[in-house]
Amino acid sequence: MNEIKHEGKGPSKRKGSITYKSYSIEFKKRLIASIREELREGKLSLPKLIREKARALRIHPKNINRWYHTKEIKKKEGGRKALYPEMEVRLANFILNNPTMRRKLILKQAKQIMEELNIPGR
Repeated sequence: MNEIKHEGKGPSKRKGSITYKSYSIEFKKRLIASIREELREGKLSLPKLIREKARALRIHPKNINRWYHTKEIKKKEGGRKALYPEMEVRLANFILNNPTMRRKLILKQAKQIMEELNIPGR
């Protein structure tokens, strides 16, 4: 069996009493390549091979099975989406160009940009 080291990214995330761990795309691809190689050699069936790898790496077999059957493993896009991306870009440029600007003046500039873009205020 090829050696694949467990490479969870950073600390585990906790939600209630369940712990979540993220794995790099490279780790997943190496693991799947290892499984495919061993399948070609005909050592074990796919379910047994997945269980063996899961036990060795302490990963739930459902995760490995999902990664194996996914056509393209890619990173999920997370985070907040900008409600008004043009405003955020313009305001970020203003702040970067004026690093010593005070909060009150930044808010004034934000209101001015909102008026120019016809964005409803509060």
